Amino acid sequence: MAAAITAIALASLWLISRSDRTDVSAPPPVATAASDDGGAVGVDAPIGDDLLGSSGAAYLDVAPAPSTTDVVPVAVPPAPKGVINAGSATYRSDLSDPIGCLVVGAPYNRTITITNLDNNRSVECQASVVQSEPPLDDVILPTAMFLEIADLTDAPIPVEINW
Repeated sequence: MAAAITAIALASLWLISRSDRTDVSAPPPVATAASDDGGAVGVDAPIGDDLLGSSGAAYLDVAPAPSTTDVVPVAVPPAPKGVINAGSATYRSDLSDPIGCLVVGAPYNRTITITNLDNNRSVECQASVVQSEPPLDDVILPTAMFLEIADLTDAPIPVEINW
């Protein structure tokens, strides 16, 4: 009984697959797409062909080597004058001027903006503190001013210095 059912199933599959074949001399059907006015617009690719081009292992294709004469311009804005992007700041309790600070390389008595890079808080001070030897950090602030941008236990902190 099982052999008879298998023989019938195989014969019917063979007949179905044989009836799907079309005449070889007939042109393949053409895909159509709808136009804006509702009419059909023919596409030159037969149905079943890849409409985007030939398929293949594109990841195996070798990309052409770039020309050595091609120069790619890169737009990099210049750093604003008076900005030190990478600096560190700390505090000292013995600074007598409550708005004065020591900033390495800043002009004397210039208003300086110190921005904490960790939390984006900023404070302004006057570069009026002078020290005979260069400090270890780029900015030294009074304790009260340092507390406006960071906790004392965080010192030294990464800052951006603008003037």
